[in-house]
Amino acid sequence: MILALDYGSKRIGLATGEEELKIAFPRSVLTNTSTKEAAQSIAAFCLDHQITKIVIGLPLNNPNYPDNPIMNDLKKFQQELLQTLPQLEIIEVDERYTSYQADTLIQDISIKSKKQKTNHLGRDAYAAQAILQHYFDQT
Repeated sequence: MILALDYGSKRIGLATGEEELKIAFPRSVLTNTSTKEAAQSIAAFCLDHQITKIVIGLPLNNPNYPDNPIMNDLKKFQQELLQTLPQLEIIEVDERYTSYQADTLIQDISIKSKKQKTNHLGRDAYAAQAILQHYFDQT
């Protein structure tokens, strides 16, 4: 199983999917209180769910992001993950527009749901789903 992460300074969205099926599902959102705690939480999730690969969304090929503080935090987070889970492959994919895709998906789900409680996972989990689906579509 593959885990996708939509990393943010306050929250980290999680999505999973099977590489053979190439379908991504939103899972949960973690509160990001510190790099080390976040990496430990992700490591526990990986062990509990038999994760074999992690896909992390990055705003690639965007000249506005080279010195972005979130990129520095994300790189530290990746290093912490690699130290905690050295056996897992970490793949970076372009995450541009995934928040927009997540908003569109949430809106679509809300319109179809009479109770409008289906989007309880939050935008970050759906953004992680979009990241993973993009990865599946490219492989």
